[in-house]
Amino acid sequence: MLYRIAILLIVCTIVAGMSSETKADENPVSLSNGIVQFTPPADPWVVSWVSPKGEAAIFTNPGKGRIQVSAILNIAPKSPQAEEPTRQVLLAELRVMSDKAKVKDNVEIVKQLAFEKDGRFFCVMSEQFRKQGNLLEQVHYYRNLSAHQLVVTVVSLAEPDDLKISREAAEKVALSAALVAKGDKAPRPPKVSAELAEAKPAETTSTEKADRTDLAAAQKELDAAIAKCDAELAKDAKYKAAKAKADTAEAKLNDLRGQQPPDRAAIARASEDWLEAKRPVEAMRQAALAKDLDVIAARKKVAEARAKK
Repeated sequence: MLYRIAILLIVCTIVAGMSSETKADENPVSLSNGIVQFTPPADPWVVSWVSPKGEAAIFTNPGKGRIQVSAILNIAPKSPQAEEPTRQVLLAELRVMSDKAKVKDNVEIVKQLAFEKDGRFFCVMSEQFRKQGNLLEQVHYYRNLSAHQLVVTVVSLAEPDDLKISREAAEKVALSAALVAKGDKAPRPPKVSAELAEAKPAETTSTEKADRTDLAAAQKELDAAIAKCDAELAKDAKYKAAKAKADTAEAKLNDLRGQQPPDRAAIARASEDWLEAKRPVEAMRQAALAKDLDVIAARKKVAEARAKK
């Protein structure tokens, strides 16, 4: 399940420039070896990435948003009793990923991930975050297709018009999905244009190269400052005790995840226990980083370097 979540959060940044893309069309395409098919979003959405194993694809509306479609096999709840525990596990694990992104990718969570009510889907979850000065909204749509699960994740600028267009496109994609009937020929998978995939990126100017070098150096300095602060914090007795409790809760959760068949109710409870144990650890770490002079100075340098790009 963590692999699935990792795939989803590939789409967290939409403001960067695109490469290797081709226009999407309204003919059905398929994922996961032709087991699941769906209608891709229409122009101006373009195919910008397809996973190596063909279980996921990203469609981009340049400068506006991205939609990732993932077909995960043999993961849907096997009984009605398992549905609610599965929803809670998904919520807990996505929140963990969001917490990690706050530190790793310098993301500010504006609205915490929460469920939305929509009877058309197995579940819908949304959150808002700020990255590089942009307010973004990310929405996850889940549909169960027999034993399999389709996940459509859309990230858009949180402007009302942009958000409306992106969400409507994502919902249309999710609702179009179906299993390819046994004996039928599966539609082709999404494909990135071969010509564009092989195209060389435009040469960067000497100024752009210098800016990138400055940013890399500033980021390296920030990573070192954070590592030093973490090492000092690890000596604090209160922090050590809280971290040991969180590590124990995480180990229990990992043990439950490895059991077959999985006990989804137990996993949901263990996920909540882990999040609860992890909160004071993260709070102490963020407090330490916020007052560390080296980290403060390094973060300022990173912000200045990013502003040049």
